[in-house]
Amino acid sequence: MVFKRESVTRLFYTSDIHGSERMLGKFLNAGQAYRVSVLVMGGDLTGKALVPLIKRNGGFTCDFMGREYTASTQAEISELAKMINYNGMYTRCMEVDDITRLESDLSYREQVLREVLTESVTRWLQKAVDKLQGTGIRCYMMPGNDDPSMVAELIGGCDAVHNPEGECVQLDDHHEMISLGYSNPTPWNTERELPEDELLSRMENMMTRVRQPEQLVVNFHAPPHDSGLDTAPQLSADLKIQTSMGQPIVTPVGSKATRRFIDSHQPLLGLHGHIHESACVAKLGRTLCINPGSLYSEGVLTGAIVGLKKDGVASYQLVRG
Repeated sequence: MVFKRESVTRLFYTSDIHGSERMLGKFLNAGQAYRVSVLVMGGDLTGKALVPLIKRNGGFTCDFMGREYTASTQAEISELAKMINYNGMYTRCMEVDDITRLESDLSYREQVLREVLTESVTRWLQKAVDKLQGTGIRCYMMPGNDDPSMVAELIGGCDAVHNPEGECVQLDDHHEMISLGYSNPTPWNTERELPEDELLSRMENMMTRVRQPEQLVVNFHAPPHDSGLDTAPQLSADLKIQTSMGQPIVTPVGSKATRRFIDSHQPLLGLHGHIHESACVAKLGRTLCINPGSLYSEGVLTGAIVGLKKDGVASYQLVRG
């Protein structure tokens, strides 16, 4: 008797790399390293801060994490920029007068940050073309709540990467995926936040296009509320971590819309990010929910490898590398 092996679609999911080019390289390499046919980046691609390299005495200096660094040659400047980007921040060489303007002119500061962010994402997308073209690996990459709107426009111009947000995409013959990178409101008032009712409305609108709901994959940046995937330190009004007996007080901060959608529709799989410190796998009814967490500032790419078979999840594994 000959037994036919059941077909399995293997995907790799990660999120929240926050501007780290090293993490982007690891993500693009994950397709071949983990022998998957689908790559999914669940949001928060870009960094949050700019570290100026100030031109002085024929070289450049900067203050970074409490230390002063000096670079004189192009090689030294490149190494310094690489070290700073390792922590998800951007650099730009600037004159002293530019620094003064940067500190006093909010619109100029935002303009410079968007320029370096655009340069970074454009470079990333070209790396995706170089790495993935001809491999047969499909790459889905969407912006998260921390990413400005122009990130979606940049992704839209790249043939090697597809932004699945707001769509129902076909992963294989049996599995569809719907995606949403917006989050519920946060204390940081980021660019892509929505009230819970509007989040749910967008989720339900995508659901109308799903043909096989029992085999659906949901790629929602914000994890379901009170699920174990959304536990974070409780913050005061001035964004300080609250403590009790010297230990941080933790609380669920995920999306109630995501939780309501999953409880109601019971998709096959939920892929989530957003809460870096809450790496977790949980079952909500029949739905397997995964948040691999994020360790981008430590140079570690966290992710999940999931095998999808015709009638369910064949396997799943959290990985770090």
